[in-house]
Amino acid sequence: MKKKPKDLYYSGGHLWVRVEEKDEAYIGVTDYLTKDWEEVNTVSLPKAKTTIQQDSSLGDIEVDNNLVNLIAPVSGKILEVNAEVLTHPNLLIDDCYEDGWLLRIKIDDPVELESLMNKVNYEEYTEEEEEELEEEEEEEEEI
Repeated sequence: MKKKPKDLYYSGGHLWVRVEEKDEAYIGVTDYLTKDWEEVNTVSLPKAKTTIQQDSSLGDIEVDNNLVNLIAPVSGKILEVNAEVLTHPNLLIDDCYEDGWLLRIKIDDPVELESLMNKVNYEEYTEEEEEELEEEEEEEEEI
């Protein structure tokens, strides 16, 4: 996996938030989410000037003929949608932390960032998730 930047906040839905100014931030997907993806077919995101709410649907990514629902990590108004990702969706696989960002937003309430994970917490979270998946696969094999 790619090296995760230290200055990000992470959601349990495998999205990251990078605060650029006190109330502006970029949102993207993590390399943990994209690690098994071979090809991204389409990315569907709301338009600029749309308001998003924390823990609500943010859009969808069609990948390897499956639909991945994105859940907003914070609330805010969309200032910009990354047009490059819409026309070149494999940027999510190739460069999810830089050129593959999804949205630039104006955060409604910076306090919401406190509900997200830092890099260390997110790495622990994904390790636990991997362990749970391995246990489920072992149980299925036993059946």
